Formats: sequence, C-alpha cells, structure tokens
Amino acid sequence: MTKKVIDLAKLPVRESTVSQETLEATPARVVAFLRALGTVPVLRKGLEARGYSADEHRRGWALLQAASGYDADGEGEVAASQVDPEVRDAIAEIDAWDEDGFRIVRAALGRLHPEQAKTVLAGLGPSTGAAAILGVETLLDRLDTLAKSKHPADRAAIATLEVRGLTEAERKRLRALVKVAKEGTSRDDAPSEETVQMADDRQRILVELRAWYEDWSEMARVTFKRRDHLLRLGLAQRKVRKKTDVAPTADGEAAGPSNVTRGKNGSTASKSGSTTGAFAGEST
Repeated sequence: MTKKVIDLAKLPVRESTVSQETLEATPARVVAFLRALGTVPVLRKGLEARGYSADEHRRGWALLQAASGYDADGEGEVAASQVDPEVRDAIAEIDAWDEDGFRIVRAALGRLHPEQAKTVLAGLGPSTGAAAILGVETLLDRLDTLAKSKHPADRAAIATLEVRGLTEAERKRLRALVKVAKEGTSRDDAPSEETVQMADDRQRILVELRAWYEDWSEMARVTFKRRDHLLRLGLAQRKVRKKTDVAPTADGEAAGPSNVTRGKNGSTASKSGSTTGAFAGEST
C-alpha cells in the first residue's frame, strides 16, 4: 500500500547505519522537523539557503506517510471487522511488549554477558506489526538455543534474564502469542509473502526516511544556533531544572533565593546584617 505514496522502484538501495530502535523512532522526529519547517517562516527560509526546496519538503512528507502506512486510496487496508479479535489482541500485545522486552535483554546481557548479547540481538530490535511478530519469534528462538546450551556462559545469561523477568513461563506466553498472531496472517502458520514483502518495503522506506532526516537535520544544525530554533525543530531537548529550595509565590512566580539565616534564639538575620525577631535588636 505504500507504493501509492512512494515508488519503491525508484528508491536507492541503502544499508541502515543505525539500530532498528533508532529507525523506528525516526518518524516521530521527522514529524516535529517537518511541522516546524512548514509553520515557522524563519526556519524555512534559513534552510532554503542550504538548498531545502519545496520538492524536498514534499519528499519528506511522502516518506513519512509511507513509513506510517498511509494509503491515499485506502486500498489494501483491512477492515477491523475482518480481523479475528484474538489475533488482533495478540499482535497488539506483542507490539506493546517488544520495545521493553528488547530493552530488558539489551540491558541485562549487554553488561554481564556481552558475547551472548551479540548473538541474541544481532539484527534485531523493536518494530511494529508483522515485523514485530517476526522479531519476537527470532528472539525467542535464540533464547531457547541459549537455554538448551550446555555452555556455562549461555546458561548464566539465561539465569540473568530469568531474574530480570524474562522467565521460561514468560517466554512460553510470548511464544503462544506469536503462534496466534501468525495463524491470523496466514493459513500455513507463517506470514504470507505479501505480509513479509510489506515489512521489507517498510524497512526500505524507514532507511530512506532516516537518510533524508540525517541530511537535513545536519544542515539545520549548521544553519541554526539559537536554542529555541533547535527546540522547534526537535533537535534539542528542554532542560529539566533541578529541584531547589526556592518556593513559588502566590502568583506562580518563583521567589528569590533566601538570604536569611536563623540565630540560636530564633531570630533571623539577613546577609545585609539586619535582624528580625519579636523586635529588631530584641535581647534575650
């Protein structure tokens, strides 16, 4: 369905230079970037000086729409009523699990069992839809291989994952979800050729979208130095202010830092030297 927005035959063949997790996060970054360029004239004019044309702007939107599964004609979309609720729920649960699941595996194995991490996570990462089903299934296959291994290091890696929550019972639960999800996408208990092709097409589009974004976001960093401009483009993050002992005033404005110290008798003295108590200069 993405062919109606982007002609895949005209896309160059590229290898991804970032992780799958980064690829999947790219559309959200591109939304902020394109929205800023479409609504803030000073940003658009500044980047136009670097060669950013209307055609490039349209291409960014087209790639974003294609990566998001947009179909201008609505063809190829499956009505919700045609999808088995059990299958739909299984796919949704796998989608919801895979981001945190891959994060658990990466964190747990990356530090304590780096060799096993390389084997288990090679070429894998969070995804959506059919790609998520295939990714989680491959992950489970590799973890099962570790669990059956007689090598102490492999068994130790599985033991670590058990402690982190990826228990044998959890792996069996996920395996059952994958089975249900796959049965819903193909009669022969495997993703159909069309499903696999759609996942491959989306991957190509994500890689191309990433290349487009890296190109123009780097040009934007060269062009714009003001932090507010970079924030609008999604190229900077707002700083989180650390908590202090400064309390807000009634009107919402922060009060200035306290310059008052308290004496042993309960009186207070400002840094300027004045004192307050029941009366200034009160004796005890």
